[in-house]
Amino acid sequence: MLDSNKIKRIDINEFRTLGYLQEVNRQFLHPLGLALEVIVGFNGTAMLGGVWDYRDDPSGIVYGISDEKDDVRIKAMKEKALYINQQLLDRSADRQSNCGFIIEPIPGVGGNETVYPDREGGQLH
Repeated sequence: MLDSNKIKRIDINEFRTLGYLQEVNRQFLHPLGLALEVIVGFNGTAMLGGVWDYRDDPSGIVYGISDEKDDVRIKAMKEKALYINQQLLDRSADRQSNCGFIIEPIPGVGGNETVYPDREGGQLH
């Protein structure tokens, strides 16, 4: 479990390069109209820049992958997404065994299942 006296931090360049930034944005923040920003300086160092806020746009934020003409960019994004998916799979069994859950439940909200409400009041899984 987490030792609050020894917080470990991932290098922001590694966070970006491995695909964590892309997938946090693509899977969670972009549909909400938000985006976590990383700023890369002239010397190559990266730092968190802030959170973009386009919540007033009903479409949220998109990478525009379906309109992308750059096969190299698409390949890189696919590799990052597959890496993060594999990380989730690799960690899931241990997390379930050690914690009793994969996604930490909040009482009265739900457990490991991600549920989104649809426009008619039903639920999309």
